[in-house]
Amino acid sequence: MTKGRVATLALLIFTSSVAMFWGFLLEKAAKGRMADFKLAYYDTQCLLNHCDPYSESEVWRVYTAEGGQVPTDALQRGQVIQRMPLQVYSPTAFLFFAPFAMLSWGPAHLFWMVLTAGSLTLAGFLMWVTAAKFAPDVAFYLICFLLVNSGVAFAGGNPAGLVVSLCAIAAWCFIQERAVLFGVTCLAVSLAIKPHDSGFVWLYFLLVGGVHRKRALQTLVVVAALTIPVASVRGEHDTWPHDEQDALAKAVGTSVVVIPEAEHSPAVEAPVPTRDALVRIFLSS
Repeated sequence: MTKGRVATLALLIFTSSVAMFWGFLLEKAAKGRMADFKLAYYDTQCLLNHCDPYSESEVWRVYTAEGGQVPTDALQRGQVIQRMPLQVYSPTAFLFFAPFAMLSWGPAHLFWMVLTAGSLTLAGFLMWVTAAKFAPDVAFYLICFLLVNSGVAFAGGNPAGLVVSLCAIAAWCFIQERAVLFGVTCLAVSLAIKPHDSGFVWLYFLLVGGVHRKRALQTLVVVAALTIPVASVRGEHDTWPHDEQDALAKAVGTSVVVIPEAEHSPAVEAPVPTRDALVRIFLSS
């Protein structure tokens, strides 16, 4: 690697570090609100404790039992509860959240932020390497602007930060025909966690033909292999549907999540779609 590339990578790491610090401050100001990675973390802990990760009541029980921060303000507490049924990850995503869920919240959160920042920085650097042949300065400034404004992604720990980064890394590997197996793995993990974020990129490689179609099919094989360990999980929870008509009938239902200390809070009592209903939509489609 040339000195210029080393200097560029160092500057990109610096901008990511600034964004991480900003994200840390934003998270502290959130006062215990349920962020994206926190929900994925406790969903997976719920699964590891042999309960249903798609049941808001069971996830809430695990969250409080594990010492999760519960806001004292009734309105903020209602916002924490209400976010729980609104985010549903596919069963394959739990395979990748599980190593973090085995750790306590502090180290797990730190490692997740570092992993997200590292993958995003690497993706940015690879994009700069490609664009440097045409407009190195413009590409560098645009990527720095992207990284330094990623504080919100780091604060919430949204898995989309990792998913999009892995997708970009995989695209670079496929186009440059370098580290192909690593690229296949990156794209497979990206699809397994959030298929709607990287699915169209995979579809592009499939349709463009040639060696790229081969890479897309290899990725599909890896994703299919990842579904085997979680295939049996579907039948372990009573709330997961076994009859499609029953699933569709209940998919339109709503539930009211009420915390005893805040029974009259509109933010708590507002009807929200249940996690069971959302997963029924996902599994019956």
